[in-house]
Amino acid sequence: HLAGDPRRFNAKLRLEGYRQALAESGIPYDPSLIAISDYDQRGGERAMQEILERPGPAPTAIFVVTLVAAAGALATLHRAKIDVPGEISVLSFHESSLAEMLFPPLTTLSVPLDEMGFVGAHGLIDIIEGKRKTFRQVLDAGEVIERDSVRANPS
Repeated sequence: HLAGDPRRFNAKLRLEGYRQALAESGIPYDPSLIAISDYDQRGGERAMQEILERPGPAPTAIFVVTLVAAAGALATLHRAKIDVPGEISVLSFHESSLAEMLFPPLTTLSVPLDEMGFVGAHGLIDIIEGKRKTFRQVLDAGEVIERDSVRANPS
């Protein structure tokens, strides 16, 4: 997992989701397979390189904290001549037309950005108007937009 800054709440929640998905699939969590990429291209490049340089078998899949960091990770994999998805599958959080422009086109998890903005704005207005002191609402998970960066596990 190429993770975000662990001090940010959204990075913590995405890491929690990653760990939950592993558990649901019967895959043990291995903290040595986490690298902090943050949310930009250079961070994605650096974190992917860090994962590739670690001892042991190379991962067969990477979940990246955001689309732009995934673009950086793909660039590092291309420079290393690692076939995506033949040798490693790549999936990213966030959906955008950029995902279709990458090579290979990137599989993403869409998030309901419009709904997030609407709900967040109303929560903030309620706080400003004194109707509540804090605000938290969990939205439904997005859907996976399948593209060419992921393949089924061959085993």
